[in-house]
Amino acid sequence: MRSIQKTHIIAKTARVNGIAANAAGKLVDPLDLISERDFQANVRKLAKLLGWHEVGCTWNSRHSVSGEPDLRLCRERVIWLELKRERGRCSDTQTETIAALRAAGAEVHVFRPSDWDQIETVLDWPKR
Repeated sequence: MRSIQKTHIIAKTARVNGIAANAAGKLVDPLDLISERDFQANVRKLAKLLGWHEVGCTWNSRHSVSGEPDLRLCRERVIWLELKRERGRCSDTQTETIAALRAAGAEVHVFRPSDWDQIETVLDWPKR
Protein backbone atom coordinates (compact mmCIF):
# COMPACT_ATOMS: atom_id res chain seq x y z
CA MET A 1 0.00 0.00 0.00
CA ARG A 2 2.85 2.37 0.82
CA SER A 3 4.36 2.12 -2.70
CA ILE A 4 0.92 2.65 -4.25
CA GLN A 5 0.53 5.77 -2.16
CA LYS A 6 4.03 6.89 -3.13
CA THR A 7 3.22 6.65 -6.85
CA HIS A 8 -0.09 8.41 -6.27
CA ILE A 9 1.60 11.17 -4.25
CA ILE A 10 4.27 11.60 -6.94
CA ALA A 11 1.55 11.88 -9.59
CA LYS A 12 -0.40 14.42 -7.53
CA THR A 13 2.75 16.42 -6.74
CA ALA A 14 3.66 16.52 -10.42
CA ARG A 15 0.28 17.95 -11.28
CA VAL A 16 0.58 20.63 -8.60
CA ASN A 17 4.25 21.57 -8.75
CA GLY A 18 5.30 20.26 -12.15
CA ILE A 19 8.98 19.95 -11.28
CA ALA A 20 11.50 17.48 -9.80
CA ALA A 21 15.18 16.81 -10.18
CA ASN A 22 16.81 13.70 -11.61
CA ALA A 23 20.09 12.20 -10.33
CA ALA A 24 22.08 14.75 -12.35
CA GLY A 25 20.17 17.61 -10.74
CA LYS A 26 18.34 18.50 -13.96
CA LEU A 27 14.73 19.63 -13.46
CA VAL A 28 12.26 17.14 -14.92
CA ASP A 29 8.60 16.22 -14.65
CA PRO A 30 8.34 13.89 -11.60
CA LEU A 31 6.19 11.48 -13.60
CA ASP A 32 9.13 10.90 -15.96
CA LEU A 33 11.02 9.36 -13.03
CA ILE A 34 8.55 6.48 -12.57
CA SER A 35 9.73 3.36 -14.40
CA GLU A 36 7.24 1.16 -16.25
CA ARG A 37 8.21 -1.71 -13.94
CA ASP A 38 7.41 0.28 -10.79
CA PHE A 39 4.23 1.66 -12.34
CA GLN A 40 3.06 -1.84 -13.27
CA ALA A 41 3.83 -3.15 -9.78
CA ASN A 42 1.69 -0.39 -8.25
CA VAL A 43 -1.21 -0.99 -10.64
CA ARG A 44 -1.06 -4.72 -9.83
CA LYS A 45 -1.13 -3.98 -6.08
CA LEU A 46 -4.10 -1.63 -6.46
CA ALA A 47 -5.96 -4.20 -8.57
CA LYS A 48 -5.38 -6.88 -5.95
CA LEU A 49 -6.59 -4.56 -3.17
CA LEU A 50 -9.78 -3.90 -5.15
CA GLY A 51 -10.51 -7.61 -5.65
CA TRP A 52 -9.24 -8.16 -9.19
CA HIS A 53 -7.75 -11.50 -10.22
CA GLU A 54 -4.73 -11.32 -12.46
CA VAL A 55 -5.31 -13.80 -15.30
CA GLY A 56 -2.24 -12.88 -17.24
CA CYS A 57 0.80 -10.67 -17.13
CA THR A 58 3.35 -9.98 -19.82
CA TRP A 59 6.63 -11.17 -18.33
CA ASN A 60 8.87 -9.47 -20.87
CA SER A 61 9.13 -9.21 -24.62
CA ARG A 62 11.20 -12.40 -24.99
CA HIS A 63 8.57 -14.55 -23.27
CA SER A 64 5.34 -12.99 -24.54
CA VAL A 65 3.36 -12.66 -27.73
CA SER A 66 4.36 -9.49 -29.58
CA GLY A 67 1.94 -6.64 -28.92
CA GLU A 68 0.18 -8.34 -26.02
CA PRO A 69 -1.02 -5.87 -23.32
CA ASP A 70 0.81 -5.96 -19.98
CA LEU A 71 -2.05 -7.08 -17.71
CA ARG A 72 -5.30 -9.03 -17.97
CA LEU A 73 -7.55 -8.62 -14.95
CA CYS A 74 -10.84 -10.30 -14.08
CA ARG A 75 -13.52 -9.39 -11.55
CA GLU A 76 -17.10 -8.79 -12.79
CA ARG A 77 -15.58 -8.19 -16.22
CA VAL A 78 -12.26 -8.78 -17.96
CA ILE A 79 -10.02 -5.83 -18.75
CA TRP A 80 -6.70 -5.54 -20.57
CA LEU A 81 -4.19 -2.91 -19.51
CA GLU A 82 -1.19 -1.62 -21.45
CA LEU A 83 1.02 0.37 -19.10
CA LYS A 84 3.55 2.92 -20.29
CA ARG A 85 6.06 5.29 -18.80
CA GLU A 86 4.84 8.86 -18.82
CA ARG A 87 6.33 9.59 -22.23
CA GLY A 88 6.14 6.01 -23.54
CA ARG A 89 4.26 5.20 -26.72
CA CYS A 90 2.68 2.00 -27.99
CA SER A 91 4.55 0.19 -30.74
CA ASP A 92 2.79 -0.40 -34.04
CA THR A 93 2.21 -4.04 -33.04
CA GLN A 94 0.73 -2.99 -29.69
CA THR A 95 -1.55 -0.46 -31.40
CA GLU A 96 -2.76 -3.14 -33.84
CA THR A 97 -3.34 -5.67 -31.05
CA ILE A 98 -5.27 -3.13 -28.95
CA ALA A 99 -7.42 -2.21 -31.96
CA ALA A 100 -8.12 -5.91 -32.67
CA LEU A 101 -9.08 -6.57 -29.04
CA ARG A 102 -11.39 -3.55 -28.99
CA ALA A 103 -12.97 -4.61 -32.30
CA ALA A 104 -13.71 -7.98 -30.69
CA GLY A 105 -15.49 -6.21 -27.81
CA ALA A 106 -12.69 -6.29 -25.23
CA GLU A 107 -12.22 -3.49 -22.70
CA VAL A 108 -8.65 -2.27 -23.21
CA HIS A 109 -6.96 0.71 -21.58
CA VAL A 110 -3.57 2.35 -22.12
CA PHE A 111 -2.42 4.08 -18.95
CA ARG A 112 0.50 6.25 -17.86
CA PRO A 113 1.37 7.39 -14.31
CA SER A 114 -0.51 10.67 -14.87
CA ASP A 115 -3.68 8.61 -15.41
CA TRP A 116 -3.72 7.37 -11.78
CA ASP A 117 -7.14 8.88 -10.99
CA GLN A 118 -8.60 7.24 -14.10
CA ILE A 119 -6.96 3.91 -13.16
CA GLU A 120 -8.64 4.08 -9.76
CA THR A 121 -11.98 4.82 -11.42
CA VAL A 122 -11.69 1.95 -13.93
CA LEU A 123 -10.58 -0.57 -11.30
CA ASP A 124 -13.18 0.51 -8.73
CA TRP A 125 -16.17 0.49 -11.11
CA PRO A 126 -18.84 -0.84 -10.67
CA LYS A 127 -17.94 -2.63 -7.44
CA ARG A 128 -18.00 -0.35 -4.39
